[in-house]
Amino acid sequence: MSPSNRSKSPPKGTRPVDPLPKRPPPNETINTERLKMARDEAERAMKEHKIFTIIGPYPALRESLRRRGWIEKFYRGNLLPAVHGNKKSDKKNKTDEDDEDENDDVNDDDDLDEHPSYEDDAAIPPWEENDGYYGLLSRLVRTAAPNLIWSVRASYDTSTLNKDQMVNHYSRNGCFTTKVGICNSLRNLQWFHPGCAEEFFPRCYKLSHEDDKVAYIDDYRLTACISFLKLIQNRCKGVIEPDMNSILAMSSDGPTDPKNPVIIPNEEEAQLTRSLTMPPGQLLSKPLPGKTSTKKVPSSFIEFALKKVNDYTISREHEDIDILPNTTIEPSDEQWTQFIDQFYAASHSNGDIEGMENYLNRVDEALKNVEPHWPQYHIDGTRNIWILKPGAKSRGRGIVVYDRLDDILKLCSSTLTKDGKFVVQKYIERPLLIHNIKFDIRQWFLVTDWNPLTIWMYKDCYFRFCTEHFSLETRQQNVHLCNHSIQKNYKNNSNRHNDLPGKS
Repeated sequence: MSPSNRSKSPPKGTRPVDPLPKRPPPNETINTERLKMARDEAERAMKEHKIFTIIGPYPALRESLRRRGWIEKFYRGNLLPAVHGNKKSDKKNKTDEDDEDENDDVNDDDDLDEHPSYEDDAAIPPWEENDGYYGLLSRLVRTAAPNLIWSVRASYDTSTLNKDQMVNHYSRNGCFTTKVGICNSLRNLQWFHPGCAEEFFPRCYKLSHEDDKVAYIDDYRLTACISFLKLIQNRCKGVIEPDMNSILAMSSDGPTDPKNPVIIPNEEEAQLTRSLTMPPGQLLSKPLPGKTSTKKVPSSFIEFALKKVNDYTISREHEDIDILPNTTIEPSDEQWTQFIDQFYAASHSNGDIEGMENYLNRVDEALKNVEPHWPQYHIDGTRNIWILKPGAKSRGRGIVVYDRLDDILKLCSSTLTKDGKFVVQKYIERPLLIHNIKFDIRQWFLVTDWNPLTIWMYKDCYFRFCTEHFSLETRQQNVHLCNHSIQKNYKNNSNRHNDLPGKS
């Protein structure tokens, strides 16, 4: 929370007026003893600087503050002027770089609707609770400036705060609250802490930066090589990918949105159903599990993948220091394109791989050697799937899942998205599931100071479950995104386990 050094009263803003506490009718008398108790409580709260205002529906926070002796001031208008009224200074100070920290998005709370109100229509307004006692307290502290302002939105100018006022947003906090900012912070972690961010966070890149874009293409290519070798290993040893049959268990009781139909459980009818009902681009791959492509992948591409994976292991173990520069020939872009196409044929289209049994020992050895140098080896699967996210949006907006490099680069270079700050992140293809359902663990933190950095962590957390069974064969939102703002538009699969909650 960031009180400013400047001490002045905030001017009036343009925010829509919030409803006023209801006053008692003229013929209603206020109990004298109750009024005296309210006055004593109001005087005590003002003396202890315990006046707060909440903009938005946070009943749990309101109740928690009340228990601690705080009094809520139900404010009729805007507390702070909106910062979007004048952006000349911001534009002047901004550079062309994408790594500028930005304020967080309009609403980062996934539990709230885009246009929140205090409560639903059937609930009692907070100022009418306890027979209007909280509304009475609010009128008694109406001349006091709130010491704590808790708002859903951060679109106000913090420079207008009084020195003793606090808000629940830091200015220019994008290094923590935007995906681009987190990507930058993780990139800089190596300068402050031993190890690398890839040990605990899926690797990510900013595609609007040319250097990051080149690094991402290299990562995608090497990941394709490792995934290709994993696929060979799995097929030779009869290992079935965890989700290969889960798509067949999906129910037709899917989303309420007809634009996002689910796949019916009958395997024989699934191919026809996809072609008739599935919107374009909805699937990560067209062929069904078990439906083999007629294209056969030549064994020369196994040699290609083995060489690239072994070269990477050698470089990580610093065994290449005696190799003279310019003595090794790197594959051309055309050769990489040929390999990636063959990888798609094998992994995405279930194509046969020529003579793969003869390479099993070498594949096992290559994967065993590269594993210690690939921190995310166990969360990567055989599909090389990546998730593309707008750099400063929340609640699952604009997120898409892709398994083809050309699709990702094409989207980021399109006229609709080239001005956006997109982050591409490795998708966890082997997530921890509960009864074959993907879930998120939501944990709240409270940052009270930047210097020294002071963070409070809540002991309790909560889970968000998807409504549909997990599968890598589809990119349906309700399969991959656990956000409440996404899942509320879908019905739970009728075959979900009974131990799972009815509503996410």
